[in-house]
Amino acid sequence: MVICTISSFIFHVTFIIGFSGHIAAIFFLLSNIFLSGGIHEDGLADLADGMFVGKNVKEKLIIMNDSRIGVFGVLAIIITFSLKFLAISQFTPEISTYLYLILISMVSRYNMLFFLRFLKPIKKDGLGRGYKVQNNLTLVIGITPVIFFIYFLNLNGIIIFFSMLFSCLILLKIISITFKGQTGDICGASQQIIELVGLLTLTLIY
Repeated sequence: MVICTISSFIFHVTFIIGFSGHIAAIFFLLSNIFLSGGIHEDGLADLADGMFVGKNVKEKLIIMNDSRIGVFGVLAIIITFSLKFLAISQFTPEISTYLYLILISMVSRYNMLFFLRFLKPIKKDGLGRGYKVQNNLTLVIGITPVIFFIYFLNLNGIIIFFSMLFSCLILLKIISITFKGQTGDICGASQQIIELVGLLTLTLIY
């Protein structure tokens, strides 16, 4: 929430200065990356490389642990960034826009809890093991601020939330079949994918 709030402020200031929506979108995305340290984007690139290159779980994990980025990782980053850029560049500097962006950011991070709750860690170390969710109470507590935003955004907020939740459950099923567990990279990648779904959904109802 904090990261997206700051990024939204930068988006607004960029518009006020007189830059176009495309430039404002780039500043929004870059501030998101820098403020988060690019950890989720790194996870997306690692998952793409492991998912499409490795033949089995062991090979996939070896590839994902490699510090070098492969072709599929590069493509995943380019495609995701481009689609986010095209979506955000359509938005105007209004309070409702920022509330939507903050909601999408919150829900994308909230949905990572499902991976931490329902998939076992498949590495002996890393964020996927260190942040394991032990009970459903965490899911209930985590959704509280999300409900607050949905209340103010009415039907559109509900549509965005359930489109992201549905994509989360589909991705959760794919990961459970492919990896039979989760890692920090997988959780980070899920945030990026689900956030993209939220932004694309917003372009349809905006």
